[in-house]
Amino acid sequence: MSYADVRYYREEFGGVFEGDDAALARLLAAASRQIDGVTLGKARRLAAAKALSKMQSAALQGACCLQAEYADGHGSAAGVKSFKVFDASVTYAESGRTFCEEALVLLRNAGLVERVVC
Repeated sequence: MSYADVRYYREEFGGVFEGDDAALARLLAAASRQIDGVTLGKARRLAAAKALSKMQSAALQGACCLQAEYADGHGSAAGVKSFKVFDASVTYAESGRTFCEEALVLLRNAGLVERVVC
């Protein structure tokens, strides 16, 4: 399950991905999995329980689209050096970031990530 679908990305978000819909769907699915990792599954649990507020749902859709575009432009190779579970801290390896900072801000503001240190 993706937090945003192809229709949302193209019509609501106004994304400009030039590939076909199948490639975009794969990017959105990968972005959703990355969001699950950053939120330690909190987003997925709330979505499954239908306990997301409208603001959280909108933040997840936006973050998913932003992350998909970021991965398309920067690659999504694993670059996480360490991950601290209780504070949800992420340290990136020298190879560079693999998660979009703007997407993190959306997730943080929606209360889905307590604190991320990059």
